[in-house]
Amino acid sequence: MTSSIKKRDALIVAPLFIIIFLAQYLIALKWSSLGIFSQYNIIFDSDPNQTSAIIAHGWNSGGFNHPLLGYYFSIPLRALSYLLDLTGLIEDPEKLRSTLTLFLLPLFTAMKAALIYFSFRLLKLKPAVALIAASISALGFSSIVFGSTPSTYGISSFGLALSLFTALLVKYKPSKASYLSFISSAIFVVGVTSSNIIYIGWLIWFLYRDKEGQPFWFSLMKAVKWSSIILIATLLLSSLFSTLKNINSDASQKITTASPSTSFIQKYTPSFDNQINNIIRFPEIVTRTFIPSIPDTKKNILAIKNDDPIKVELAYLTKPTEAISIVLSLISIGVIIGGFLVTWNTKPWNNLLLASLASIMTFGALYSLFGLNTYLYSQVWSVPCILIIGALASRIRSYKGYFIATSVLILMLAGNIYVIEHITGMLT
Repeated sequence: MTSSIKKRDALIVAPLFIIIFLAQYLIALKWSSLGIFSQYNIIFDSDPNQTSAIIAHGWNSGGFNHPLLGYYFSIPLRALSYLLDLTGLIEDPEKLRSTLTLFLLPLFTAMKAALIYFSFRLLKLKPAVALIAASISALGFSSIVFGSTPSTYGISSFGLALSLFTALLVKYKPSKASYLSFISSAIFVVGVTSSNIIYIGWLIWFLYRDKEGQPFWFSLMKAVKWSSIILIATLLLSSLFSTLKNINSDASQKITTASPSTSFIQKYTPSFDNQINNIIRFPEIVTRTFIPSIPDTKKNILAIKNDDPIKVELAYLTKPTEAISIVLSLISIGVIIGGFLVTWNTKPWNNLLLASLASIMTFGALYSLFGLNTYLYSQVWSVPCILIIGALASRIRSYKGYFIATSVLILMLAGNIYVIEHITGMLT
């Protein structure tokens, strides 16, 4: 990209960034004031109370699931609050750290939208088309919900978008810096949640397949090799940092857990019937990732046990398959087929879309078989999904196409406003 294009891109992305950040932060403030973030399992089985405590106060290993999450934010936040406390500018360091956690997810969501835009510019989409695709990503219902909720999912989505952008830098501007940036972003996102290695692996497959034209299985073996190295490096870093946690012995005192009585795997493995239902209806969930729709509610068992104020949990797939479920499934299948049809003979789209589809299917299989609320993980497949949507958008050539795309964005915005207001009322 030339310097003039970069300047124009910055002017386009800046207002998008500001609008997304402010909108997400206002939702976060509202939901926080209503106590929605003070309980477990309200927003699609997420744990904002625990995650926000880890971000603000924690300094310990997140184990295999979240190897480095406890260090990314709490260490710099502790350093900042300590310095401000020394200078007398604040009276309560803990309160400051808790307050700052509400900024993080809106900030990451806004940065994710910017990364999506720049990724599509690297893929040579026109600025207007790249802006449309980035806006669809930002207005996706999953991004709105988890972009305001203190949880790992919005952070993961940002990290996956960062990994995509740096992978494209490796492809289009190969250098030591671009390779290092990709490895660093990969370690970052795997450190947030180890299962994110799935998308990293398929991105590595894409890079080998597209650059060297190697056979599918050869590229896959290379991807497995380097993914394993990245995962091991992340776990080793987690182990190294864990040796420092005793420096601040009260680091984890502010963190509460649900204290499950059963093993982790047993607790979060649905019944066989539910697993089959999750797999069959996964295309529906993919569509709901982007299209605003009023969720169902189910009993919040932990809230009932603890006698918490809000005793329901947001969910989908709690009702039998209906006509709307079939329609939503057909939409996602149609978009995927359309994205492949319009770009199949175009490099690097063909291999990139194959990697995206493989990622979506792998994540779908994993979180249909494991996890009690499939939609909870929707942010991890939103990035590969937006690439397929971007493939369709890349064929916008006329004013009619721009009109249709703009109409879709307006409908998404209106739908989000309605559904978010409905959820807020439903939970209060």
